[in-house]
Amino acid sequence: MSTKMTIINGTFRIDVSPDPYSLMIYRNGQLILSTFIRDELRAKDIRQDANQSISLKFITSNNRKLDLYLLMKGNLLTVNWDCDMEFEYKESYRISSGGYWYGGGFLNPQYFPLNDGTINLEWFPHSNVQIPYWYTSSGIGILVHDHKPMHWSFNNDDDGQFRFGRKDRGFKYHLILGESAREVFCEFIKIVGRPLDSPADIEFTRPIYSTWAQYKTAIDQEKTLQYASDTASKGFPIGTMEIDDKWEVHYGDFEFDDSKFPDPKVMVEGLHRMGFVVTLWVYPFINLDSKNYSYAKDNNYLVKDRDGKPLTVKWWNGQAGDIDFTNPLAVNWFKKKLLNLQTDYGFDGFKFDAGDASFYPEGSVAVESISSAEFGDRYMKFIADNFQKVSETRVSTFAQALGLLTRHGDKDSKWGLDNGLHSIITTTLSFSTIGYPYVLPDMVGGNEYGIQKCDSELLIRWIEVSAPMPSIQFSIIPWRQGYDDYTIFLNKEYAWLHCDLAPYILQLAKENLKDGSPLNRPLFLDHDESNLYRVNDEFMLGESLLLAPIVKQGATSRDITLPRGRWLDLWDGSEHEGGLIQAFPAPLHRLPAFMNLEKPLDPSLTSKVRSRLLQIEAGAKELRKH
Repeated sequence: MSTKMTIINGTFRIDVSPDPYSLMIYRNGQLILSTFIRDELRAKDIRQDANQSISLKFITSNNRKLDLYLLMKGNLLTVNWDCDMEFEYKESYRISSGGYWYGGGFLNPQYFPLNDGTINLEWFPHSNVQIPYWYTSSGIGILVHDHKPMHWSFNNDDDGQFRFGRKDRGFKYHLILGESAREVFCEFIKIVGRPLDSPADIEFTRPIYSTWAQYKTAIDQEKTLQYASDTASKGFPIGTMEIDDKWEVHYGDFEFDDSKFPDPKVMVEGLHRMGFVVTLWVYPFINLDSKNYSYAKDNNYLVKDRDGKPLTVKWWNGQAGDIDFTNPLAVNWFKKKLLNLQTDYGFDGFKFDAGDASFYPEGSVAVESISSAEFGDRYMKFIADNFQKVSETRVSTFAQALGLLTRHGDKDSKWGLDNGLHSIITTTLSFSTIGYPYVLPDMVGGNEYGIQKCDSELLIRWIEVSAPMPSIQFSIIPWRQGYDDYTIFLNKEYAWLHCDLAPYILQLAKENLKDGSPLNRPLFLDHDESNLYRVNDEFMLGESLLLAPIVKQGATSRDITLPRGRWLDLWDGSEHEGGLIQAFPAPLHRLPAFMNLEKPLDPSLTSKVRSRLLQIEAGAKELRKH
């Protein structure tokens, strides 16, 4: 049985060969995506109706019966497999003509495009912001629109294959067909939803100062107030002061350790007088030694294991029970605990940590039966319903529409794509193009875990990368011992550059609410040019600004790729045509920045930004003299 069937949709033609099975997608007669031939599948019945929908019945090489239904609706081709019992589905695609893959969310290393590495994830999604959605430079998206665990890999056998699937009775996914990566993004956003609200303006306009990387768990009231006072006296912008781990005796008490914080209310009042918004680190766990554990267990507020006993999970701060966010009573109890912290002490919001699927093993028992990855989205829904405006989160799968400020996750204090400085750019581009535009690129300089130390060069290059992103966060103190006045000056001035850009960032946030457009975006999203598909160390802020930071240790120049058109160097006012600029000078104090003269900033904002850069130039030269 070798009859080929065809679906025609505008410029697209989908050829389906039933025996052996393969699927090939053409646009304007050119092959852009194809499956690998499935020799193990033999078709026994094929049908195509008047709407071009195709149904096929297969027998596998080990006599399993499989049904396949293909439905084209608009620009969406739905691929729906079904079996009479559990079956290991293994889909495999490749793109033609040397195209590129992107998507999936958080990875380590964070490749962008995915072609730059080898990836093999047996349990996905499981950590941070991860979503079973991938797209290509040639204008194809693949979306598995559910929370069930699955596996995916790319280049696993060095063959350029993209593989994905799961073991289940059925397996359904969508192929989004577009003319470009931008068109596919727009169709994808229509499916998962664009943000319906955005965080409070201050999350974009002023920095967040976290106690974590600098003090770790040795934080206390005196250090917090000193940190805030020094921030003001050093001339840094006043923003949000975030009290991180560890402010309690036991995790899950939701009460301050009075030996470290003798009067939290007075502390918060003092921070407010300085002009800070004040937030507190929280999490969805109740540790076994917490005074609240027995109460939560006895009232069925905790997720259970398969035997009906409270599930015990190990997280980085001990053993705990998981709050069941499918139980309205548990949700209300947790909400009341947080509201009490606001009422009693005056906190403006919270840093919500954790929520990863890895802390909710598949098969865990909750009031509602949901997959591991959906626990994180229920946690996010709780946050959006109650604390959306002033909050910080770091997990999600299909929570795009909630419009939360989304942190990358803890970055290491190093340079590379392996969770270091370079990955700040690639993670932001990945998050932005899977529907999470309100990005917080973790703490300037990373977290200094283990023996890691952030030297002056890394700290300066880090703030240069972060300043033109939606939100920025300090923790490592730029004025601590070991850093000089030059380091303090550049961190301060780039923090103020972020504030200077705030009106434009807020404008982009409003545009995002209308059409889902990312704030930060890869160059190719607005400029569909083949030479831009592999550029992973430059990024756009809206359509107007192109940033090309230094992300390699010791470098003081770099090659820069500009899209077609005219671009203004915001440092010296020179104009450049699109194309490659080789060995562009970027001394330590300079973040190469260009304005699109066809989509310029407001003249007054352009003047303000250029004045800031001239101030940085003059101040850096003066400090270098000394």
